[in-house]
Amino acid sequence: MAQEKKAEPLLAAGDDFSQMFFYGTVKNFNTERGFGWLNCADTTARFGREVYLSKEEATALAKDLVVGTQFSEAEPVRDGQFVRFKVTQGEENYPLAIQTRRVRRLLGEVMHLPGEQAAD
Repeated sequence: MAQEKKAEPLLAAGDDFSQMFFYGTVKNFNTERGFGWLNCADTTARFGREVYLSKEEATALAKDLVVGTQFSEAEPVRDGQFVRFKVTQGEENYPLAIQTRRVRRLLGEVMHLPGEQAAD
C-alpha cells in the first residue's frame, strides 16, 4: 500500500502573514468560472507562486468600491486591476487571497509626505 505524501505547509512555523497587506494586480481572471490569480512580486518571492483568488473572494471584490477614490461604482473583476490583499494558506498549500480590495494606483512622484512642510 503506497503511503500518501503530505504536502509541505506554505507558511513556515512561526511565520504570520495574517496582519500583512500585499499589493499586486489581477493577472488572470476566468469570468466563466469566477476565479483567478493575483500577481505580486513580494508574494511570489515569499511563496514561489502566484496567489489564488477564489470565487467567493472575487464575488465580494466585484461588489466592492475602489479604495482611494472619492466616487466609485462596483465593477466586475478584470485582468490588470490593482488590488490590496492578505494571504492565508489555502487547499493544497496554495497561497490564497483574503480581504481583497481594489485600490486606485497613483502615478507620479511624491513631492512631500503628509504632515511635512513643502520645500520651496
